[in-house]
Amino acid sequence: MKRSQLGVVPVVLVMMLSVAFGQARNALDEKLVGNEKAAWEAFKAKDAKAFSALLTEDCQDVTPGGVLHTKAQILQDMTDITVTDESLADFKVAWIDKDAAIVTCHALVKGTSKGKALPEGATASSSVWVRTSGKWLAKYHQETPVMPQQ
Repeated sequence: MKRSQLGVVPVVLVMMLSVAFGQARNALDEKLVGNEKAAWEAFKAKDAKAFSALLTEDCQDVTPGGVLHTKAQILQDMTDITVTDESLADFKVAWIDKDAAIVTCHALVKGTSKGKALPEGATASSSVWVRTSGKWLAKYHQETPVMPQQ
């Protein structure tokens, strides 16, 4: 092989590894977005078993009203809240490291809490997903009301 051809080999290998890494990361992004959607659907369906299986034991949630909840309180919320309609859009995944990522989206939810209508308006939603014993679980979730642009 000529010297100039030898210089091409490492560049091609780096390009191939970058593509493979990108494809693996895209597959993980899709997995995490799928988990996020599954969590929302399980909450809407009041499927405590499926929902709980997607959460770490020490997970926390900050409600749109700014209240911090533990896993037990989140599961209690599920019994109090009836979701009649939800729309999720604009999913994005930001990686913290190989075992943790933040999934964000915009959510529009309609329903009731203890018989009273939920506040109207969109929220910016974010969840931290961590890989624990080979499974991706939600460790933290927050919904922040989106304020109208001035």
